[in-house]
Amino acid sequence: MNKNTLILVSFTFLLTGFFNNSYAKNLFVFNDTLTKNSSETILEFDIKRDCNDSIIQDIEDKKIYLYGNASIEYGDIKITSNKIVIDWIKNTILAVGTKDSTGNTIGNPVFEEGKESFKATEILYNLKSKKCIVKKIITKEGEGYIHGVKVKKLEDNILYLKKGEYTTCDAEHPHYSIRANKIKLIPKKQIVTGPAYLTFFNIPTPLFLPFGYFPNTDKQSSGIIIPSYGESANMGFFLKDGGYYFSLNNYTDLTLKADIYTKGSWSSKNNFRYKKRYKYNGSLNLNYGNIITSEVGFPNYGIKKDFFVRWSHKQDPKA
Repeated sequence: MNKNTLILVSFTFLLTGFFNNSYAKNLFVFNDTLTKNSSETILEFDIKRDCNDSIIQDIEDKKIYLYGNASIEYGDIKITSNKIVIDWIKNTILAVGTKDSTGNTIGNPVFEEGKESFKATEILYNLKSKKCIVKKIITKEGEGYIHGVKVKKLEDNILYLKKGEYTTCDAEHPHYSIRANKIKLIPKKQIVTGPAYLTFFNIPTPLFLPFGYFPNTDKQSSGIIIPSYGESANMGFFLKDGGYYFSLNNYTDLTLKADIYTKGSWSSKNNFRYKKRYKYNGSLNLNYGNIITSEVGFPNYGIKKDFFVRWSHKQDPKA
């Protein structure tokens, strides 16, 4: 990666960090404990429980063990797992998978609440406070996926993730992601991260973000655009179309994207759009790049400067 490429990448990610700085205040101090409750607490809903294997009651410790495709329903919450432990003293539900004869874990827990759901390796849910601590979570949010090593879920469905990552890759072990030690997820609204960096195949890259903000809503909103990755025979491995989308107002928006290649090529693609309903619409495109094919000494080696400007404007027939 040459000097120009490093300058372009640094500028792009420093720019996104500047616009995301205001979201840093939304981050949290992770607390991995649940509120202690008295065993005399009256629960808000009845608990429905079921399992395919066995139920064991520990009268002395006031616990119930459910085995084999076990499930618990409490209000609009449903937890399924191969093993569930109800602790009446602490008012908690513990859900975990179990080992099969080959030593593999089966029946990992799934948490469902309304239309929201996520998978994990362990769930500890407090029946009174409606908070839970989750280990190794995977949940789909909009067009992306959230992975977290340890997560705290509050009653209002806000998730606080410790050692998490955000990706649009649907693999269990994502090929690429934005990774951060702290992530705050507000369902149907936004995803905010602390200092983050881009990874490929679990390998950290020097592409760094001071803060991250990803819109998680059907409405138009500003946010980071995660690049795609791949390989070109002539230009090497690449990151394409990464950048930032600015929703300026109801009538205009701006998209800043960049491509970088390991053999030195890079390009910047900028698009400004405007639209006035029943009057006019248009766009301004400005692209600039430095394209390097092959390597020095090879017959097909070459360098080409690429510059492109286009403005289009259309008047609405109804105007």
